[in-house]
Amino acid sequence: NTGWRDSPLVEAALAGDLCVLDGIHRLRPDGLASLHQLLLDGEATLHDGTRLLRAGHFDALRERLGLTAQQLADSCSVRRVHPSFRVVALAQPPSPTDRWLSSDLLPLFAWHELPPIGEGEMADWLPPPGPAPRPAARG
Repeated sequence: NTGWRDSPLVEAALAGDLCVLDGIHRLRPDGLASLHQLLLDGEATLHDGTRLLRAGHFDALRERLGLTAQQLADSCSVRRVHPSFRVVALAQPPSPTDRWLSSDLLPLFAWHELPPIGEGEMADWLPPPGPAPRPAARG
């Protein structure tokens, strides 16, 4: 029997959080392609059959069926993507030997290439050492 648990990306989508994807240049092309529908359309189908719908589509479906959000999730496995959900993706720039940013992926991201920074500049950006931040509580 398989049990499914929401990934941090799905949790962020449902809660309207910011999800930071660091190192997306390391993903295989099919891994990035699987994000396509969620990033471009705000919708996705998960492996367990659950559908994530952007807020407008979810709300229209809920009204049309006369169900509450919980009833729609329980009976139809449909969940609402929060309208505040955002994704920031970090990666190394494409190179002649690693052309990970294909024409299929370009529409998913508004991207900016930043020049490398030296150690002196990096020290200016980083805060002085202090206590480690605590993870955000969910509940």
